[in-house]
Order: sequence, then C-alpha cells, then structure tokens
Amino acid sequence: MGGWEVLLESLLLVFALAMFVGKLFEELVVRIGLPPVLGDLIAGLILGSSFLAVYPVNDFIIAFSWLGIAFLLLYAGLETRYREFMRSIGLYGFITIGEGLAAFGMGFLVGAFFGYPIRSAYFIG
Repeated sequence: MGGWEVLLESLLLVFALAMFVGKLFEELVVRIGLPPVLGDLIAGLILGSSFLAVYPVNDFIIAFSWLGIAFLLLYAGLETRYREFMRSIGLYGFITIGEGLAAFGMGFLVGAFFGYPIRSAYFIG
C-alpha cells in the first residue's frame, strides 16, 4: 500500500473511533440531564492531543478540526430553543451590553493608567 492509502485508512479509523466515543459520551451526559453536545466536547478532550493523543496532529488534522469547530457551533445553536431564548432576550441583551462596556472601560483604564494619550486609550478599550 502507498502512503495515501495508509493515511486514509488511519484517518478513517480515527474518525470511526471519535464518532463511537462521541456517541457514547453523548448518551452518558443525556442520562444525567446535560446537553448531548457536551458529550462530544468531552470525547474530543479525551481523544485529542491534550489527554490521550490518539492521533498525531498535522496540518490535515488542524484543517479538519476548524471544520469540526464550525459544525459544533452549528450543532449547539440548533439545540437552542427559540421560545426560551426569546423569553430571556432582555436579560441576554443586558448581559451582552454590560460585558462590552466593562471590557471597553477596563481597556480604557489600563491604557490611561500606563500613560497613553486619551485617544490611544480609547482605541485600546
């Protein structure tokens, strides 16, 4: 077998293992009342380079990991219940505006503290 066949075979094996472990953890977290996407995250942490390092990290894996992150965000968004979100939209808006103002204020204060001109401190914030 050539290099591509070995790479494809090992990639498919790792993908199958990740899907199996991800589904297993999805079922476990659903039984304790948590969202299934949390099971996928736990499986990724266990199989990924931060814990077991089941597969070597190369450019190909990094490209697929970014694609996986995009799909994970889509999957998490699909689990959001629209009516619950709309019922709490005022609170979410207040929190979001508060976070933005707090981040701006802290950046501005740090810039002013270190002696930057007001215009520069404004852009730091």
